[in-house]
Amino acid sequence: MGTDLPLIRRERLRSVIDAAGSISVREAMDLLEVSEMTVRRDLALLAGDGQVELTRGGAAAVGRLAPDADFAQRVDRNVAPKRRLAQRALAEVEDDDVLFVSGGTTCLELARQLRGTRRCTVVTNSLPVVAELAADPAIQVMAVGGWAGPDNDMTGNLAERTIRGMRAGKAFIGATGIVPAGVFNANAGRAAVDIEMAANALATYVLADSSKVGQVALVKVAGLGDLAAVVSDTAPPAEARGWFADAGVPVLWPEEETA
Repeated sequence: MGTDLPLIRRERLRSVIDAAGSISVREAMDLLEVSEMTVRRDLALLAGDGQVELTRGGAAAVGRLAPDADFAQRVDRNVAPKRRLAQRALAEVEDDDVLFVSGGTTCLELARQLRGTRRCTVVTNSLPVVAELAADPAIQVMAVGGWAGPDNDMTGNLAERTIRGMRAGKAFIGATGIVPAGVFNANAGRAAVDIEMAANALATYVLADSSKVGQVALVKVAGLGDLAAVVSDTAPPAEARGWFADAGVPVLWPEEETA
């Protein structure tokens, strides 16, 4: 493959991105058996022609980048599915667990489920999660610090360094989208914190309702193979089941929801 003509190589790269939604530089290097410099040059040329959109560490299919929405918009979106998946995620939490809980509205719903039901420690960058759990005597809550933005999440270097210096048994993070290439977040600040949570937890659970499957966003947070499980409100579509099976990651959803 390393001897392929550049036009043929770039066409293959574009086809893979169109099919998968996105690709990382490392994945493209392995696929095409070429250097990082060659991959970055090919991606830049494809982006210059409007055939792909560059992301941090790779590229995504044109027109398929999910946007970043305000917290006030997201909090009232897909409320029932978020509640169902949060109830399912609660089953993965045991007394005395130490948890990383990310920002975002789906993780906030998990915090609501934790209140009054578990004895645990929660480390979070979410001000709404802190407010939700601080009065529960059975839950120790630690806020990581950092810049507090309009989304009520604490981000930036302080938040990232604090999490990097800690360890948790389980991390629960949200997502803007999930595709075969992995889990993505539309907000770079939130994504950087989520990356640290995933890297410093023994097991990472992604909380994503069914509307997130097949969406790709600005920043890749983790590969599917890096996850302990994806927790959703219902069974994924057949195509996505193949992605998850290939990566060896289970998908959990409420028992009352049929496949």
